[in-house]
Amino acid sequence: MKNTQQITKAMKMVAASKLRRAQQAIEGARGYSAKLKEISDELLESILKAKATTPEKAAQLLPGMHPLLAAKIVSLDGAMGSEDAAKKTLGLVVVAADRGLCGAYNTSVLKVAWRRYQELLTQENVTVKVFTVGRKANEFFRKRGVTTENFENFWTGRFEVSRADLVTAKLTERFLSGELQEVQVIFTQFQSALTQTVTEKKLLPMALSVEELYQDKPIQNGKIDPPYVTEPDPTELFSKLLPVQLRMQMYAYLADSLASELGAKMTAMDSATRNASDMISRMSLQANRLRQAAITKELMEIIGGAEALKG
Repeated sequence: MKNTQQITKAMKMVAASKLRRAQQAIEGARGYSAKLKEISDELLESILKAKATTPEKAAQLLPGMHPLLAAKIVSLDGAMGSEDAAKKTLGLVVVAADRGLCGAYNTSVLKVAWRRYQELLTQENVTVKVFTVGRKANEFFRKRGVTTENFENFWTGRFEVSRADLVTAKLTERFLSGELQEVQVIFTQFQSALTQTVTEKKLLPMALSVEELYQDKPIQNGKIDPPYVTEPDPTELFSKLLPVQLRMQMYAYLADSLASELGAKMTAMDSATRNASDMISRMSLQANRLRQAAITKELMEIIGGAEALKG
């Protein structure tokens, strides 16, 4: 029992150390992603100001500005066609851990993912392709007869941006080729070591809010006043910046999942340590009581024998 207590304490310390690094990665990713979004929004304003006078017109122009902003529609006969009577293949990315010993972390995310998967199957002309990050997610879907595409050994070793890029590159390739018309990610968003929230986000096509760009913006001659002058052309900059923004978005999702796993693991090990300590105390008290009862019984037998010899 003491060995178990020592093991849980050691695992808690390791998880706490890794959690600090994961939190730093999250803070950096969130800050960087926010700045990228700010810059891309400013560039988008510069592009739309010369082409559209209202949010409605701008929204119509937006899908044609970059391949990542619009899906390739596939008709029911397999050819590229209009959005009417079209079929959709949706990529569902489920992020979980490789191992257990992390409380309800895996159970929570897989429960939401399975419910979402079943909901998508009920939609007409929708096919779902499941991508799994983490061995637990892969095992969960395969046991239920669902064919998955797993990112093997993703969490082995140190988590870096390059690993997230592999996931982003594969999903982007499938999306641009028309194999996938939409990509959704189910992951766990980190809030604290005690609180993690299972979240679903749409990754592709990328969603940009035109209405936000037009809010509180000065309009001159029926057009948005440009925020600043860019060199080279804003369209070129926007085209190069959007894939970077997508990469950081996926990296942030994975970093959140890793931190959530480590936070859940640290909490689980802390709970296991306390439970082991309580069990040791209870068993020690019970053992002392049994030992005291045995000693008392022996003394009573000795005293009884001595009294019998006197008589």
